[in-house]
Amino acid sequence: MILAGDIRDAIDHHEFRLHYQPNVAMKDSRVIGAEALVRWNHPQQGLIYPDKAMKVVTNLAELGVGIAIDDFGSGYSALSYLRRLPAQEIKIDRSFVLNVHKNVNDKTIVRSVIDLANNPGMKVVAEGVKNREIYGLLKGMDCYCTQGYYISRPVEEE
Repeated sequence: MILAGDIRDAIDHHEFRLHYQPNVAMKDSRVIGAEALVRWNHPQQGLIYPDKAMKVVTNLAELGVGIAIDDFGSGYSALSYLRRLPAQEIKIDRSFVLNVHKNVNDKTIVRSVIDLANNPGMKVVAEGVKNREIYGLLKGMDCYCTQGYYISRPVEEE
């Protein structure tokens, strides 16, 4: 269990690490932004990722912070989030993207998610792009932008 005191200690002991991973527009291959990844290396519990609480997300959106539905299609990410969350962006989970060039089912799922998101005007980020072939397929599917080792590994803040 994480306590508020643990978070204060983590800040004091510089246990939080900030990494950035660029997002590249498919239309013209420009870097259009970067995802900030906060990582906490807790001394007893190891790596801890921030919770995604609905109230926090809603409050951030009200403050003008752009919200993305991360890892769409895996775990707890569900279609109902498209209605309930004030998101402007969907990030397709890398597990679908990694084999999109080899697996017809993954290709169908990725194309469907892109179409689903593009209709209400949401932007789609494909995670886990590892080579030029996958990048090209996603570009042909009208994916908004990509992220992955083909573009750049996460870069730690200096």
